[in-house]
Amino acid sequence: YGGPDVVSPHFTEPSLVYRLGGSINVTDRVNLLDMDAFSKGRIIILDKERKETKAKIIAIRQAASDAKICMELAPKIKGFNYSKGDEVEITIIRAAQC
Repeated sequence: YGGPDVVSPHFTEPSLVYRLGGSINVTDRVNLLDMDAFSKGRIIILDKERKETKAKIIAIRQAASDAKICMELAPKIKGFNYSKGDEVEITIIRAAQC
């Protein structure tokens, strides 16, 4: 609570919501290209394994560039989804200083 706006359209696990508090949006109906929210500290968490992720990152990068906002991708993060038994790789995106 009181932290940055976090958007996670791909990961909706209760443990993520519990860990990050009530300020996380886990629906796919959020506008990832809302550069006003992005410039105010929004963090976007995406599943790198999904085929649409690369296109989403390109679209976010273009929208940020158009809005004169720099963005940063966190280093590769790998984990394990214990409820499904799958390995996962996530991408975390946030605005950064230019």
